[in-house]
This record gives sequence, C-alpha cells and structure tokens, in this order.
Amino acid sequence: IPLLIITGPTGVGKTEESINIAKKYNGEIVISDSVQIYKYLDIGSGKPTQEEMKNIPHYLIDILEPDEEYDTARFSLEARKYIKEIWKRGNLPIIVGGCGFYIKTLLEGIFKGPKRDEELRDKIKKEGEEKGWNYVYEKLEKIDPVSSSHIHPHDKVRIIRALEVFYLTGKPISWYIEREKKKKFFDYLMISIIREREELYHRINDRVEKMWNKGWVKEVENILKMGYSPDSPGLRSIGYKEIVEFLKGEKDEENAKKEIKKKTRNYAKRQIIWLRKENPLWIMLERDRGKMEREVKSFVKKLWKR
Repeated sequence: IPLLIITGPTGVGKTEESINIAKKYNGEIVISDSVQIYKYLDIGSGKPTQEEMKNIPHYLIDILEPDEEYDTARFSLEARKYIKEIWKRGNLPIIVGGCGFYIKTLLEGIFKGPKRDEELRDKIKKEGEEKGWNYVYEKLEKIDPVSSSHIHPHDKVRIIRALEVFYLTGKPISWYIEREKKKKFFDYLMISIIREREELYHRINDRVEKMWNKGWVKEVENILKMGYSPDSPGLRSIGYKEIVEFLKGEKDEENAKKEIKKKTRNYAKRQIIWLRKENPLWIMLERDRGKMEREVKSFVKKLWKR
C-alpha cells in the first residue's frame, strides 16, 4: 500500500504543509501524535483547527479521554486500518506527525512475542529495585546488545519487556523485530520538514508564548475540573505537566514557561536524531519547496499508474 509520510520536529510547520498536499492530491490524514489523540488537549498539542481540517478527513485525533493509556501497538493497528480504507476509496493516505515510535512501528510491524508473564515481570522489577536498574540494564546489554543500544538505561518498561521476551523464548527481542522488518507493508515516501536550528528554536519559544496567551492554563484548569487526575497520561505530556505544577503552586509562571520551552527544544532535538537514522527526504521549506512538490507529484503519479 502506498503511503506518504510528512514528519519533522515539533513546531516546524507540518500541519500547514500536509493540508496543502492533501487538498492537491485527494489526501486523507492519519495523525501520528501522542498528545493530539487526547480530547480537550487542544491548545498545547497544536491540533489543527476545525477550519484547517475542513474537507480534509483526519483520523486518530481526539479519540481518547485524558486518563486513557495508548501505545505504539494500538496506533499501528488503528493506523493501518484507516490507511487501507483510504486507499480502497482511491485517495492518498498521508501520515502526519513527529512521533517516531509510532511511525517506526507502523512501518516495521509488531512482532508476535510472548504474552506478558506478570510473575516474571515482578521478579525483574524487584531485582531492579534491590540491585539497581544499572545492574539490570547491564544484563540486557550482555543478552541483547542490539536492543540495549536503542533502550535508555532509565526506560524501565522497555528493559523489563526485553528481558521478559528473552527469558520466555531464549531469543532476544531484537531477533523478533529484525524478522518483522523483513516484511514490507508500505511503499512509502517519507518527507521530513526541517528548519535552521536557530529558527526552529525561535519558533518553539514563540509558540509556547502564543499557546500560553491563547488560554493554555485555562484549558488545563477545565480538564482538571472535569475530574481528571493531574497524573492522567495526557496531562503528563510536555507542557501540560508543567502547567499542572504551576496551578499547584510548585512553579511560577516564568519558570513554567521556561521549562516547557527547554523540554520542547530537547524533544525536537531527539526527533531530529531519530530522523537521521531513518534517512527521509529532508526539506528545508524556504529552499526546497519546489523539490518537495516535484517528489510528491512523482510519487503520486507512480501510484495511479498501477
């Protein structure tokens, strides 16, 4: 199935570009964003407005309550369903967003590993608490150096799962993932929109100020008034977490905004690092817009010849 992917770091301008492409080529958009999936989290997630989405179907946006959990496996299954339906209608499926884990899982598939073993998981967790997570992580490095190179030493959830798979099957989780990667699900063109670092960071800082002035704090207050816990998954995301702390009196306004800007810039940096590994078509908007238009046109033309 052909698939166009428009990605890039947060604040770079993916929404506007993707909507323009969707209008031109009968596209329908599947959102790849770990915050825009939540209802009521509108300002801080940078959701496209109703006006922007007019006549362009969008999927996987506003589908969860703020206290619901979501993961890459569920995203992959739901996104594939929509992509197939869009293609069957004769339209162009477009993935838009900067959530690298979601996109990676969508493209590479979900390996069919063993089911959770709660007793084993508790044992690994207890070992981490008693001997330290560095000790547990070093075990993973010996067992599965490939996975450990992608898993942060503080990422307890993924460390536990990687060890669990090995203990239950005798094979490292990277073996299953590599086997799944050999399957080809999509013929895709991945475009990453990028800007000069200084410009991107300026846009991010300016965006935080605009969101704050637009009523971001009031948005969080309203969500809490609905009865959602401050520890809800949606409210643990960048920006929302800091505003909750501001409302509790743990941070003043200036420090809250400063921390949001810093965390958002760091997140953008991590997104760019991930994208370098994926080797997309890099598009510097002011310089390469013509190149992007030619590549998309060529990709779409190839589709309809089939």
